[in-house]
Amino acid sequence: MQGFDDVKLTWGGSEYVVPADRVFELVRRVEDILMNGGSVPAFVRLLQSKVSQSNLAAAYAEALRFAGAQVTPQDVYLSIMNDFAADSASAARKVQDAVIGLLCIISPPMAAEIIGPGEKK
Repeated sequence: MQGFDDVKLTWGGSEYVVPADRVFELVRRVEDILMNGGSVPAFVRLLQSKVSQSNLAAAYAEALRFAGAQVTPQDVYLSIMNDFAADSASAARKVQDAVIGLLCIISPPMAAEIIGPGEKK
Protein backbone atom coordinates (compact mmCIF):
# COMPACT_ATOMS: atom_id res chain seq x y z
CA MET A 1 0.00 0.00 0.00
CA GLN A 2 1.27 3.42 -0.92
CA GLY A 3 1.05 6.48 1.35
CA PHE A 4 -0.54 9.85 0.72
CA ASP A 5 0.87 12.39 -1.71
CA ASP A 6 0.98 16.13 -1.18
CA VAL A 7 -2.39 17.74 -1.86
CA LYS A 8 -2.48 20.88 -4.01
CA LEU A 9 -5.48 23.21 -3.89
CA THR A 10 -6.11 26.51 -5.64
CA TRP A 11 -8.09 29.54 -4.60
CA GLY A 12 -8.04 33.07 -5.90
CA GLY A 13 -5.19 32.35 -8.29
CA SER A 14 -2.92 30.97 -5.54
CA GLU A 15 -1.87 27.40 -4.95
CA TYR A 16 -1.77 25.87 -1.48
CA VAL A 17 -0.13 22.60 -0.51
CA VAL A 18 -0.85 20.16 2.29
CA PRO A 19 2.25 18.00 2.85
CA ALA A 20 1.69 14.25 2.58
CA ASP A 21 2.40 13.69 6.27
CA ARG A 22 -0.53 15.98 7.22
CA VAL A 23 -3.09 14.72 4.72
CA PHE A 24 -4.71 12.13 6.98
CA GLU A 25 -5.72 14.82 9.49
CA LEU A 26 -7.22 16.77 6.60
CA VAL A 27 -9.12 13.65 5.47
CA ARG A 28 -10.69 13.38 8.93
CA ARG A 29 -11.79 17.00 8.92
CA VAL A 30 -13.20 16.96 5.39
CA GLU A 31 -15.05 13.67 5.91
CA ASP A 32 -16.71 14.99 9.07
CA ILE A 33 -18.06 17.99 7.16
CA LEU A 34 -19.19 15.99 4.13
CA MET A 35 -20.87 13.25 6.16
CA ASN A 36 -22.82 15.87 8.11
CA GLY A 37 -23.48 13.50 11.00
CA GLY A 38 -24.75 10.71 8.76
CA SER A 39 -23.44 7.22 8.21
CA VAL A 40 -22.98 7.29 4.42
CA PRO A 41 -19.25 7.55 3.63
CA ALA A 42 -18.13 10.94 2.35
CA PHE A 43 -16.82 9.61 -0.97
CA VAL A 44 -20.18 7.94 -1.66
CA ARG A 45 -22.04 11.18 -0.90
CA LEU A 46 -19.74 13.03 -3.31
CA LEU A 47 -20.12 10.48 -6.08
CA GLN A 48 -23.90 10.42 -5.70
CA SER A 49 -24.11 14.24 -5.59
CA LYS A 50 -25.70 14.08 -2.14
CA VAL A 51 -23.67 16.89 -0.62
CA SER A 52 -25.31 20.28 -0.26
CA GLN A 53 -23.61 23.28 -1.82
CA SER A 54 -23.05 24.71 1.66
CA ASN A 55 -21.34 21.54 2.93
CA LEU A 56 -19.29 21.32 -0.24
CA ALA A 57 -18.17 24.94 0.27
CA ALA A 58 -17.44 24.29 3.95
CA ALA A 59 -15.35 21.20 3.18
CA TYR A 60 -13.36 22.92 0.45
CA ALA A 61 -12.80 25.97 2.66
CA GLU A 62 -11.60 23.70 5.47
CA ALA A 63 -9.10 22.09 3.13
CA LEU A 64 -7.91 25.49 1.93
CA ARG A 65 -7.54 26.82 5.49
CA PHE A 66 -5.71 23.66 6.52
CA ALA A 67 -3.29 24.39 3.67
CA GLY A 68 -2.80 28.00 4.82
CA ALA A 69 -5.33 30.03 2.81
CA GLN A 70 -7.26 32.88 4.36
CA VAL A 71 -10.76 31.91 3.24
CA THR A 72 -14.11 31.25 4.88
CA PRO A 73 -16.84 28.80 3.93
CA GLN A 74 -18.95 31.85 3.12
CA ASP A 75 -16.30 33.04 0.63
CA VAL A 76 -16.37 29.72 -1.21
CA TYR A 77 -20.15 29.42 -1.10
CA LEU A 78 -20.75 32.98 -2.32
CA SER A 79 -18.21 32.54 -5.11
CA ILE A 80 -20.19 29.56 -6.40
CA MET A 81 -23.58 31.24 -5.91
CA ASN A 82 -22.44 34.46 -7.62
CA ASP A 83 -21.45 32.43 -10.66
CA PHE A 84 -24.79 30.59 -10.64
CA ALA A 85 -26.64 33.93 -10.36
CA ALA A 86 -24.71 35.25 -13.35
CA ASP A 87 -25.64 32.07 -15.23
CA SER A 88 -21.94 31.45 -15.59
CA ALA A 89 -20.58 28.14 -16.74
CA SER A 90 -17.73 28.67 -14.29
CA ALA A 91 -20.11 27.80 -11.43
CA ALA A 92 -20.44 24.25 -12.66
CA ARG A 93 -16.69 24.10 -13.17
CA LYS A 94 -16.02 25.31 -9.60
CA VAL A 95 -18.37 22.70 -8.19
CA GLN A 96 -16.81 19.96 -10.34
CA ASP A 97 -13.29 21.03 -9.35
CA ALA A 98 -14.27 21.10 -5.66
CA VAL A 99 -15.78 17.62 -5.85
CA ILE A 100 -12.74 16.18 -7.63
CA GLY A 101 -10.39 18.01 -5.28
CA LEU A 102 -12.19 16.63 -2.24
CA LEU A 103 -12.23 13.12 -3.75
CA CYS A 104 -8.47 13.40 -4.27
CA ILE A 105 -8.13 14.20 -0.59
CA ILE A 106 -10.39 11.57 0.92
CA SER A 107 -9.85 8.73 -1.55
CA PRO A 108 -6.71 9.03 -3.68
CA PRO A 109 -7.20 5.57 -5.26
CA MET A 110 -10.75 6.42 -6.32
CA ALA A 111 -9.66 9.81 -7.65
CA ALA A 112 -6.98 8.09 -9.71
CA GLU A 113 -9.68 5.89 -11.25
CA ILE A 114 -11.78 8.94 -12.12
CA ILE A 115 -9.14 11.39 -13.37
CA GLY A 116 -6.31 9.04 -14.25
CA PRO A 117 -3.20 8.01 -12.33
CA GLY A 118 -0.96 10.75 -13.72
CA GLU A 119 -3.41 13.59 -13.09
CA LYS A 120 -3.14 14.64 -9.45
CA LYS A 121 -4.84 17.72 -8.05
